[in-house]
Amino acid sequence: MSRVSRSRSSWSSDDSSFCLLKSGSITLTGATIAAGATCTVKTNVLSAVAGTYTNTTGQIASNGTYTGAGASATLTVVALNTALTVAPASPINAGTVVTLSAAVSSSGAVNAGLVSFYDTSTSPATLLGSAELSAGVAIIKLVPGAGTHTIIAKFQGTNPLPAQTSPSTTLVVTSVGNYRTIQSLSAVSTNTGFNFTDVATFYGQSVPTGSIQFADGTTNTILGTVTPAPLTQTLATPTSFASGAAGSGALFSVTGDFNKDGFPDVAVANLVEGTVGILLGKGDGTFKPQVTYQAGSQPYQVAIADFNHDHNPDLVVTNLFTNTVSVLLGKGDGTFAAPVSYATGTEPYSVTVTDLNSDGLQDLVVTNLGDKTIGVLLGNGDGTFARQTTTAVGKDADYTVAADFNGDGVMDLIVLNGGDKNAGLLLGKNDGTFQAETTFATGSTPFSATVADFNNDGLPDVAIANLGDSTVSILLNAGSGTFKPQVTYATGTEPTSIVALGLDGTGQPGLAIANYTGNTISLLLGNGNGTFQPQVAFPTASAPYQISFADFNGDGKQDLSVTTFTGNTVNIQLGTQTAIVSLNNVFLFGPKGFHNPTATYVVGSGDAYEKSETGVTVQN
Repeated sequence: MSRVSRSRSSWSSDDSSFCLLKSGSITLTGATIAAGATCTVKTNVLSAVAGTYTNTTGQIASNGTYTGAGASATLTVVALNTALTVAPASPINAGTVVTLSAAVSSSGAVNAGLVSFYDTSTSPATLLGSAELSAGVAIIKLVPGAGTHTIIAKFQGTNPLPAQTSPSTTLVVTSVGNYRTIQSLSAVSTNTGFNFTDVATFYGQSVPTGSIQFADGTTNTILGTVTPAPLTQTLATPTSFASGAAGSGALFSVTGDFNKDGFPDVAVANLVEGTVGILLGKGDGTFKPQVTYQAGSQPYQVAIADFNHDHNPDLVVTNLFTNTVSVLLGKGDGTFAAPVSYATGTEPYSVTVTDLNSDGLQDLVVTNLGDKTIGVLLGNGDGTFARQTTTAVGKDADYTVAADFNGDGVMDLIVLNGGDKNAGLLLGKNDGTFQAETTFATGSTPFSATVADFNNDGLPDVAIANLGDSTVSILLNAGSGTFKPQVTYATGTEPTSIVALGLDGTGQPGLAIANYTGNTISLLLGNGNGTFQPQVAFPTASAPYQISFADFNGDGKQDLSVTTFTGNTVNIQLGTQTAIVSLNNVFLFGPKGFHNPTATYVVGSGDAYEKSETGVTVQN
């Protein structure tokens, strides 16, 4: 394809204090505290008792008790608390917008940091969304799917506050038979009658509890009943929505709730038009007409975060031609303020949002393709950013992902060096700078990457789409800042985008990949041990370029938003489950001539899906 022109766990001590951040009990053995000094320890143990304890060495147990020998110093324990609120209270009907709020306090409200909300009813847990703290509270809205959900909120921690998880809250979503079902029936004549095959597609993540009933509509005779199983994970055909004027060049999109109504929206960078297109979701998989906002010249990639801590999602866009990023602050009603630009290096391609210095404020990482660097712009917390600092990287480095790859509580980066056929690991120093790059082999022209725990060991792994040889490389984390050698899987032709998401309702991440010249989306189901099942390809819009995802129709199943290389549309492909069932060697009794056999999905007890029916005409 032709390319667009772009591209804590630690402690310290001195004469007066030290802090040690650790889950569970806090061990102080070996620390030196001067007699009469005060040491403040932030603990993420919910039951820890705030107060003063006199001892120099020892341990704070999970019940808050401090034990040990000596009595020459004072230890003050300040408890951290994360509280989750779910509204409305359980049970609720499917289709209801739910607000998840997390209040984080430690001797007062914690005003900076990220909170992530999870559903732990799956294993591993499913990420529902994340939000920045503002006035000590983080909030997201969503429409959860039918079923029983166990919700937690996890404060990701800052310096010096450790990460902490709230107690869980159970949310029961009662199905009301409002999830869509469609069917397609076919018949083949045989020597002994007919073979009937029904393809039943369910728009939702819940397992259907009903059955497929075959009948002869001509004689009102039931022919047989079959359970719709096994279910396979599928995608509906794409529906297109304009994101800009004709030929606007919509290449990258991101999902978020820009008007805070609980329905996912889409923002698209329109390269040729120089705008960002906003499509507000209606909650049923469709969108209101797009509204565009001016960005810089040749906006390429767009990302989302709350940069000024006002509970409103903001946008940042890379501008290839002007060598800048533009920040558009959200107003919370689906509209945005005028862009404010910040200088980058040459040809800023991608932008990643993360907290590189543990201050609870979101920073920007920009890949500067033209000068072989990544640029870091530290966030000030008010929607503005510091001047860029740069770090040299490899050839054609045009994509980054962030995670704590070595488990030290500090965010690190993976940089795709497309011209060098490798991925560079930059371990963070917790100040926006990095250790020397360590590289790991990938396929040819690594082009897009995603992070998830693919083998359930608690460590972040990396999946990379290799444009040059049509493969995906899996780099499993070996711990301590290293990765095992890549294992590759076939994709469609020229993969340009990859995302990790739950595909089958188990919580185990799978992969969705856009294949540019293959005109397909590949789905690879994860096995939970770091391996994947072979790809299953689904047709999509011509020249698919980039994928983002959300549950656009509120049925509990992730859907895809697909952009194309030369188009001006967002193409929505709803996630589905499909069962193919058969009833063979069926003799149709009654008069000779035409009969009208049918296949009906009969709703079961507690079923989330609606009744549906299809039929064909055959000659007996």
